[in-house]
Amino acid sequence: MLKAAEGRDWDRLTMLECVCKNYIEQLQVLDRSIKLSAGEIDRKMHCLNQILEYDRQIRQLLEPWMESVMSLMRRGPQND
Repeated sequence: MLKAAEGRDWDRLTMLECVCKNYIEQLQVLDRSIKLSAGEIDRKMHCLNQILEYDRQIRQLLEPWMESVMSLMRRGPQND
């Protein structure tokens, strides 16, 4: 997702967000039934922190684009 955002490939980013959402839903179900060791919990926390960092970077890349889209929407249709 980060590479898609860095490449300003917004369509791919949107598609990957949907894939990610499905993975999260699957993990939420599995998370209830699997007991993790202390090492596995540490690894899980490391992965979650890395995901949050990637999310922060993606938002930084996405915000200027979103601002330009919002600006265009506020202006409304242009007379040709």
